[in-house]
Amino acid sequence: MSRWMRYACLAGFVLVAPACRLCPEPSCTYVLSRTSVSMPPGGGSETISVTASRSSCSWSAVSNSDWLTVTSGAKSTGTNAVTFTAPANGGLARTGALFIAEQAVSVAQGALPTYALSGRVTDVFMGTGPRGDLGIPGVTVAVTGPGSGSATTESSGSSNTRGNYRISALPPGSYNVSASKAEYATATGTVLISGDTTLPLAVSLIAPSPPTPADLTGYWSGTGDYFHAPFKLALVQSGNTLRGDYLDSHDDTWDVSGIYAPTGFTLRVNFGDTAIMLECYSIENRREIRGVQRVQGRAYNFTMTR
Repeated sequence: MSRWMRYACLAGFVLVAPACRLCPEPSCTYVLSRTSVSMPPGGGSETISVTASRSSCSWSAVSNSDWLTVTSGAKSTGTNAVTFTAPANGGLARTGALFIAEQAVSVAQGALPTYALSGRVTDVFMGTGPRGDLGIPGVTVAVTGPGSGSATTESSGSSNTRGNYRISALPPGSYNVSASKAEYATATGTVLISGDTTLPLAVSLIAPSPPTPADLTGYWSGTGDYFHAPFKLALVQSGNTLRGDYLDSHDDTWDVSGIYAPTGFTLRVNFGDTAIMLECYSIENRREIRGVQRVQGRAYNFTMTR
């Protein structure tokens, strides 16, 4: 090609002479404003500018990581920008990549700090008891939010850990909390976690409605000349088996057990190495139990109502 023909091509002229070849179009080049990005642990969005050599140059942006999402500028022409987002990172620190105009962009994100949620699950009626040890074992406490987890409350312990729970490795944020156990209504609530957090929870027995003399599940208040009166019982009946918790005026809290019979039954209150027996001989109107507690041949009367 002669010198004047090359000049004509560079100038953009179209030559019609039979010997003239088409002028080659200049290649597209791109310059990115950044090729590495650091995202905050709490997530967010970032923007990268793309400068193209010509307005007709087309390019695309794609994510190579499942936690990075291109929200604008996925396909573009000429000089433009790409915006992408990342969610909060509740796990370990991580790295990912984007490909913008066929150039790799590395993205790093640190991990959020995590905290623990702990507390004790108690009975609404019985409370914690004077020693603070009257928690409910076997309750499943679950949380959902920026993170998730669950724990089952402890059944025993020498340091008053009955009913305690602890859920670790929770990122900060607002959580839904539930506490559930058979025979109890599920308790729900919310909690804001910004550090290690204590959250006491309380649940209620599901008593038969209307009450029946054949199912004593529920809350009972005791009075009478029984020397531990007044007292409270939270009873659960499964078949003929009775179990529950006892709290009296002497600030004693103990386990209760027994076998139900419609003609009469005995509740054993386990006072550590010893026990007292509550002899129940009459169930009145489905809501009242009469009985005696015998000490050295003397009978102390009591009445329990629910």
